[in-house]
Amino acid sequence: MQKHRYEFSIKAMTKVLGVSRSGFYNWVSRSADKSKQQYRMQLDSLVQQRFIASKERSGAPRLTKELASEGSKYNQKTIAASMRRQGPTG
Repeated sequence: MQKHRYEFSIKAMTKVLGVSRSGFYNWVSRSADKSKQQYRMQLDSLVQQRFIASKERSGAPRLTKELASEGSKYNQKTIAASMRRQGPTG
């Protein structure tokens, strides 16, 4: 259904396949949550690597600039949130 979402209406596909629309939207929501978790895990790993490489002295502003110079564009608040999630020792 996800693949044909833009060709056919959700209402028609659910009727033909005998599934509920709410079930389809629940499934979409769960898969989006998994994507967010994967994104956070990758970001946390990257931030932790850079933080350790800086001898645990860099804060979010400096890490943001370093990552931007390497081509990874993240918002400073996103980097700071990642650092908070990982705790005081990174």
